Amino acid sequence: MSFGGCKRDLLNPTRWLAITYTIAAAVNLREELTTLLVMKAMVTSSLDTVTRLFQAQSSLPPKITSAFIS
Repeated sequence: MSFGGCKRDLLNPTRWLAITYTIAAAVNLREELTTLLVMKAMVTSSLDTVTRLFQAQSSLPPKITSAFIS
């Protein structure tokens, strides 16, 4: 391709719009993935807390019963 053809392609506003859009989409995708990772960590932590709470509550009645019996 000649220098004039390259220069014309570089000055094409549609090409710059496409490049800008691609960069913005990549940045947005990175932010969305980061948000998903944070949400995953929060959901995992919440489920772990709920699981521990249920385990503590399910073992509480036998502890109370054994305390009264002994």
